[in-house]
Amino acid sequence: MTKNIKVKDRSRRAQEAYADYLMKVSSSLFIAFLVAILIVPISAIISGGFAASHNELTIIDFLKPFLSFNWLIFLVLEWCVFWVSDNYRNRALDIYDSLSIDQ
Repeated sequence: MTKNIKVKDRSRRAQEAYADYLMKVSSSLFIAFLVAILIVPISAIISGGFAASHNELTIIDFLKPFLSFNWLIFLVLEWCVFWVSDNYRNRALDIYDSLSIDQ
């Protein structure tokens, strides 16, 4: 059975490796956040512009997907991804600061 050792009780090398891991996870989550927020909607708009049917699209028709409950769930989940990404980055920077020789 392994015992759980806190990060601050580990060696400097292990702390640095853990901080590197947190930064990698943070970067991956932030990239996923940007893809979901920027690239997916832009590609949907572009593909809609080149669609075969040329029906008139009113403002109300355009806003219908944004007014649904699913949109709210999407925004909450995206905010959670951004929060976790920022939290991991801050934890990694705290570890790097504690390992800093400049103190």
